[in-house]
Amino acid sequence: MVRNNCDIIWKGFSKGKLAPHFLKHGAEFGKITQIQYLKMAKSFGAETGNHIQEQVVGKFLVKFNNNTQDVLIGRIDLREIRTFYRADPAQTIISPFQAALDLVATLTP
Repeated sequence: MVRNNCDIIWKGFSKGKLAPHFLKHGAEFGKITQIQYLKMAKSFGAETGNHIQEQVVGKFLVKFNNNTQDVLIGRIDLREIRTFYRADPAQTIISPFQAALDLVATLTP
């Protein structure tokens, strides 16, 4: 049982999902490699602080960095990252964190 969300050691993306997510979101983090993207996602998954918002929705964790606009959505029980991206606040109606929560509501476990 996870006592707090920073105790989760993320395995990575589910099989076959890293490359498509990197192609979609990698450029949001500058000129990085796929391996750097994965390392950033795992590192962010362990990050804590006052600038971090997180919420558990069913089997999913939504994590948001107020300073960088980074968003991670992961499936807690499988320790798999579903997505990792840098939100564009101009593209969201309410907030990037709420947009991520809304996205999780559409996912199936």
